[in-house]
Amino acid sequence: MQPIKNVRLATQGIAAVMLFGIAFVAGAEQMRALPRTAPAPAVNAVPAPAKSNAVLAPALVPNIVIDGGGITIGGKLVPFNSATPVSVSSSSCNIPFQFPLKNTGGKGLGFTISMKMKSEQNQSSVLDTNLGGLTLAPGASYTETHNGSGLNLVSGTTYNFTVDTDFEHNMRKDVSRGHIYSVRFTANCGSTPPLTPGTPGTTPTPVQRPPGQSMGGGLRMGSALRPGSQPSVQPPQGRGAEKHSTLAHAQPSQGGGVAMLNPDVACANNSTPRISTINGKKSATLLQSGILFQPGSKLDIAGCGFGPGGQAYLNAGDRTVPLKIDSWKDSHVVAKIDDALGGVPDFGMLTVYVKPNSAPVITLAGPSSFRAARETAQWALPPALGKYSKVYGAPKVSLSPDGKSTVVERNTRYTPFCPAQKDQTEMVDSWPTDSAHFNQGFEVVGLNFQNMTDQLVNDDMNSQGVVVGSEARAQHEKSKNRIAVTFQGHSSYSKLQGGVEDNGYSDCTSRYSVSVKITGPRGISPFK
Repeated sequence: MQPIKNVRLATQGIAAVMLFGIAFVAGAEQMRALPRTAPAPAVNAVPAPAKSNAVLAPALVPNIVIDGGGITIGGKLVPFNSATPVSVSSSSCNIPFQFPLKNTGGKGLGFTISMKMKSEQNQSSVLDTNLGGLTLAPGASYTETHNGSGLNLVSGTTYNFTVDTDFEHNMRKDVSRGHIYSVRFTANCGSTPPLTPGTPGTTPTPVQRPPGQSMGGGLRMGSALRPGSQPSVQPPQGRGAEKHSTLAHAQPSQGGGVAMLNPDVACANNSTPRISTINGKKSATLLQSGILFQPGSKLDIAGCGFGPGGQAYLNAGDRTVPLKIDSWKDSHVVAKIDDALGGVPDFGMLTVYVKPNSAPVITLAGPSSFRAARETAQWALPPALGKYSKVYGAPKVSLSPDGKSTVVERNTRYTPFCPAQKDQTEMVDSWPTDSAHFNQGFEVVGLNFQNMTDQLVNDDMNSQGVVVGSEARAQHEKSKNRIAVTFQGHSSYSKLQGGVEDNGYSDCTSRYSVSVKITGPRGISPFK
């Protein structure tokens, strides 16, 4: 009977094992059904290796690099880590510089650029600034540009220029991916004195971006936005954020943009009087493409040294457009062109003037232009500009009583008959509409014409009346740059002896009025 007991125990053991196995398999299936979550990495630490065959994605953080092999200073590429300083020549000791930046990593925390420029002779600093609160999308790029204002380099001095493109990450120790670049150059400048407000001179022009870079790329110190390729703006957080409490965190404009130092902070770092931006466009951009102004336009002018009050205006040669001041601060002027402004023509290559009270004027020149408000008006054609047919002799040309039409009359007596006309080819008066006679911005949009030539046709014992020419008309001949009037004539022959057509005389006449409808700048004549 003992074997039977052993068999029973064995059977119970096998059943227990089977139940355990079933529970184990069911538990395993439930575990497989649950989502797997990677363990969270510790703060300020590299993520731990993944466990249980789960894959942990690497952290996506900006990896900002200078994409160009060097920094362009005064129009010359100065390579990184060169043992011999590169000589940079410029007529001004405020030498501009620029370098292209690119995010070769992923998205993530914002970054801050640190720029330092020191003299190698005495270690004096001419530039020491941080630009913060910046982000770039993966693969995006833009060109960092500085117009050199306020550097005041010393000719013959060698400078060391360093740029840390991931300064905020280094400082916060979130991820150690900082890139520190260094170049050396010797300034050869000052063939003309450094620019000062109100002194004629030449503003340094930024170097053109290489092909393929962002169209909006580039900035100047103190500008409100930094255009780029789909960047976003995020306020800095975490350790080190207190260093950026004065940064302007503006929303990007259309096409993207990242924040820059606000005007007050920029002026604290560099107080040189200047215009940095107009309507958000940096001075470098304005020097290349400019802005179109017109009555009603608002000018939001940011810069430094404007003082507590003053005047602002646009000017090109002898043409000046006054600005109405809405608000005035030392670093910010808001002005407007009067909506009702008239009597000013279109003009280009204008200069924006900010004239502080009791201080030199601050200017920004460039290809900006002014377009006057338009109106359509009726004008008489100037008698002195006309080219008149010799048919029937020199005409009498005058203006209508209201001054809005030109009246042309002919009345000459011939013996015995008027000059014969094969056709009306020679019966044409004209007025030029080319740029030598028309002011810029005007366009002919219509003509008013009235034929007042006698239309009597008769033949009796005393007289004979004949109309010369089949029609009278006025037209704008654009291809010939002229307004042409084809006129009719009238011959009235008086017979000296009843029924006899010899030995009499003829009165040869013609009369018409013409005016032109012109669209152009309000309040000024279209004619030179």
